[in-house]
Amino acid sequence: MTKMSRITTTTSTTLDDLQKSTGKTKQKLIEIAVEKLYNEYFVYKANKAYAKLKKNKKAWQEELKEREIWNQTLIDGLENE
Repeated sequence: MTKMSRITTTTSTTLDDLQKSTGKTKQKLIEIAVEKLYNEYFVYKANKAYAKLKKNKKAWQEELKEREIWNQTLIDGLENE
């Protein structure tokens, strides 16, 4: 299903330029841009959550202990299979 959205003239011109340069459709370019923005926002939220976690010394120490447990799985020999 497709939906219509209004964009500014500036954005439309930028899309035209990108379409000419990349050969991708405007729809694909918008899809790529939205996915990139979504991924950047995900990382931003994750970084913010880790910063909050680090402020709680007890919770941060628990996080580090859990990471150590998970790191041990890397040396379990499965990479040889």
